[in-house]
Amino acid sequence: MTQPYTQQPQEATSALRSDSKKPITDENLSLKEINFSTPNNNFSSEKYSKCVSLKGNAIKTGIASVLKISGYTKPPKQPETNLHSSIRRLVKVLNWAALLFAVLISILSSLRGLLPNPLEVVMYFLALLFILLPEKLPKLVTAVLSEGSRTMYSKGVILKNLNTAETLGNVSVIVTDKIGVLTENKPHITHLFFDGDIKSIEEFKTNEKSALKTAFLASAPAGTADLSDPFAKALFDYLKKAGLDTKTLKDEWIVKDEISFDLKREIASYLYQFNNSKVVLSSGSHQRIIEKSNRILLEGRETPITDSLRTQFSNITKHMELNGESLHAFGYHRLSTENENNKELWESDFVLVGIIGFTYSPRKEVKDAIQSGKQAGVRVILLDRDNPEVARTFADKVGLEYSRVVSGKELFDLSDYDLKKMLEETPLFARVNPEDKFRIVKLLKEKDVVAVTGYDVKDVPSLKEAHIGIVPSLSVTELVKESSNIRLSNYSFASIGTAVREGRRLFGNINKGLQYYLACKLAIVALFVISLILSVPLPFLPIHIILFELSIFVVTYAISIAEPQEQTLTKKSSYYFKERFMDNIMLKNIFLGAFSIFLTVTLVYLFAYYTSLDIAYARTASLAAWLLSHLLLAFNFCSGKQSLFKHGLLSNKLIVIWALLVASILLLSSTLPLLQTVLNMAVLQPLDWIFIVILSFFPTFWVELRKKLTKKL
Repeated sequence: MTQPYTQQPQEATSALRSDSKKPITDENLSLKEINFSTPNNNFSSEKYSKCVSLKGNAIKTGIASVLKISGYTKPPKQPETNLHSSIRRLVKVLNWAALLFAVLISILSSLRGLLPNPLEVVMYFLALLFILLPEKLPKLVTAVLSEGSRTMYSKGVILKNLNTAETLGNVSVIVTDKIGVLTENKPHITHLFFDGDIKSIEEFKTNEKSALKTAFLASAPAGTADLSDPFAKALFDYLKKAGLDTKTLKDEWIVKDEISFDLKREIASYLYQFNNSKVVLSSGSHQRIIEKSNRILLEGRETPITDSLRTQFSNITKHMELNGESLHAFGYHRLSTENENNKELWESDFVLVGIIGFTYSPRKEVKDAIQSGKQAGVRVILLDRDNPEVARTFADKVGLEYSRVVSGKELFDLSDYDLKKMLEETPLFARVNPEDKFRIVKLLKEKDVVAVTGYDVKDVPSLKEAHIGIVPSLSVTELVKESSNIRLSNYSFASIGTAVREGRRLFGNINKGLQYYLACKLAIVALFVISLILSVPLPFLPIHIILFELSIFVVTYAISIAEPQEQTLTKKSSYYFKERFMDNIMLKNIFLGAFSIFLTVTLVYLFAYYTSLDIAYARTASLAAWLLSHLLLAFNFCSGKQSLFKHGLLSNKLIVIWALLVASILLLSSTLPLLQTVLNMAVLQPLDWIFIVILSFFPTFWVELRKKLTKKL
């Protein structure tokens, strides 16, 4: 039974097999069956997966490959995120407020004699509508998220939609399998228990290599072109280096039927015709294979398995597991002609051939990525499908701290309440099946924003249940891709951390930009209101108002797009479950910024007006004060909770360039006759500029003082 193995054209789909090798099983589900039998051998899961949109089972694809979908293949609905719903509500309120304010200011100014010309009333009404209507706000948010998506794409993170970019910034838990993003998905053969002895890969000789050919034959259907099963791929790669003759194998071995792997049996079996005999070769869980074996191949002879041998097997497998090895057993069962079609007899009375020990090497960047996530307040929960010893060894390699390892059996016995407590105590679970993964994700969602990784169809329910589903961009079926929100082109776990940080930067910048935007608009409203109360001419002309809108939008865009991440955001708690996007802190910042600009411009304007009674001179002074103070305030909002000087005055180069440009235009406008005529501006003397600049720094000073006092408290 150590004859070589060749690949034959597969009777069922190879694409489907990549994800149906270990399908979902749930005997308690009563579902409608869908028979995808095909008249030829060209069935493709990528072609048909989208057809499975109702609750049911896809069965009998060729030679009894079973795929249970259980209703999870319906296209996921994209709910409106907190940010988008808040912006929508805010825009609706601001639209009515802008219209009401523009009408009242225009009418009251006319009634009080401040705007005697009806044309002026119309001009002010249109200008105020132009600056107060927030029609650019939703577009700005979309532009920021689009730019963030482009940045993530350049780092190997492909987003399915813009909502994902926002949600990413609030991820607090990452649920991941060992296989996929944490490892290279390339198990390495380390040991082989064969012929009553354990040997390392360096000690393999002819007999051991011949045994591995049998293991390969028992691990993958003949003729498959896509070795998606990692164990089969590892065996194939090793045997190919050892000189595997695929042509000879193809001529000698022919696959006739199969029983695909499922999580209940934990075994895959293939019926082969070798010369004139029919043989079932099986592989899978070492416990299952040993349990169903009554003989063992020793020195080429089938020897009955005694109790002492079973004890020996237990000691051997325990020793291999303590080394962190995933175990893969294989054996065979000879079939008589009359039993060939009785599949119930296939997986019984095995002759145990051997047990292979595999190890997975973690990616180099995983350890640092887990520690960075911990510092950023993002927990990593590892769900291993292997035994607890293997899970523990791997967790130690990647630096994942845990108090204990919870097995799948323990998890099954836990109530939801106890499992929630367990999830807070330890992040390491072993012998976890897809149903367990789905349950864990569902419970975590009650408190956290959850991202989950997956790579095959068994992970589809969990991918759809999580806030963020993450899969590799290659080597997965269309069904798995459609169930995800993010695809990783580089398979790197570190890319997930990069995406979370970028998402936090985007949300933080949108938050800062929105605060600045509303503070400037509120300051405009307050300046016109005080003019009406004091019965003084309006402080700005319509053309000035239009210039303000241009500057506000450019600065808001620069804050939202180009501002680097604030250090305090790396440890920011999730806002996802807040009832309001605009919380009290945000509202305080808006009113404080608006009051600072309002007070500065009001003092400058009233001083200039009452000392000169020259409205052109007063409006020029107030225009200069407003432009300078709103630009200086932008630097304060950029730095967030950090000190402006610690954050860096030059951190946002776009704002620096815009500030220099505005200051230059302002100086030219007050000196060049042509611009003075167009903008209706007067000449400001050096003492005027000194007075305006000093007062314009008031918002910056006040905001920085508040930051310092808040930090001390």
